[in-house]
Amino acid sequence: YGNAINIDFVNAQQRNILGGYFKVFAETFEDIFFELDGQVHINDDNYEKLYPTLLANMKVYYELRRNLSILRLGAEFGVISEFNGYRYFPLKKGYYLSEYTIGTSPMGLNVFARAKLGDAYVRISYDNILSSGYYYVSIYPTLTGNIRMTVSWPFFE
Repeated sequence: YGNAINIDFVNAQQRNILGGYFKVFAETFEDIFFELDGQVHINDDNYEKLYPTLLANMKVYYELRRNLSILRLGAEFGVISEFNGYRYFPLKKGYYLSEYTIGTSPMGLNVFARAKLGDAYVRISYDNILSSGYYYVSIYPTLTGNIRMTVSWPFFE
């Protein structure tokens, strides 16, 4: 398969990439919060564009607290810089460096409601509202607009 067309396959190779993580948190107005977080990767010549140089996420939400309960209503948006990354080839059970470059792109616009009600947690979100084709893995787009709901509750405590 790959050897016939001169592709080098890799699987679980260790990579050491210099980088860092940042997070900024602020209460901009009463009960309205702003968060900015992300990762910065410094790719050297051997791994040029293997990983995105920047992944950044911004979140703005309103928070309401009553006794032990918390309700957060907000929106989040992200951006990812250009990268090549790996593609997966199932017949070889391995990865190869993609020749296709994903350009700098948005990582979707999401709205959410998160609540802590006593010991229970509820999260409802509508992810990728704009149905923009964004990527976490090269050539692997995420779902178009979709609704998610999560409920967790410790029954035996």
